[in-house]
Amino acid sequence: MHSQPVTNGQTVSFTLRDVICPDLVALFEHIGPELLVSGQVACLSDSGQEKDHFAIVDIEGIYTPLIVPVAQLRAWPLDSRHESDEPRPGEEAERLSKTFPCGAPAGDPNRRRDLP
Repeated sequence: MHSQPVTNGQTVSFTLRDVICPDLVALFEHIGPELLVSGQVACLSDSGQEKDHFAIVDIEGIYTPLIVPVAQLRAWPLDSRHESDEPRPGEEAERLSKTFPCGAPAGDPNRRRDLP
């Protein structure tokens, strides 16, 4: 699958599906809170009077969006999305309203409530 030889100390990427040992159940028991993941911000949510305090983030391979304080996010230098990846107007808000109690993004008239 890789085109060049892999060397000691080289940074690589792979899916958890490719891990041979330990099995996935055991692997999840060994994942710590410092595991770095990346994803796409689906919407921002307010916290009381503080606007856009939380981000709802979609992570490829995690089957539920995650809520993360915006202050804890690190932006990637390049955005790999394409225009074709952009949701149609209202599509993202509709999806999120089915998933999260906060519903639609901040400022959206369909928004049900802010996160605590």
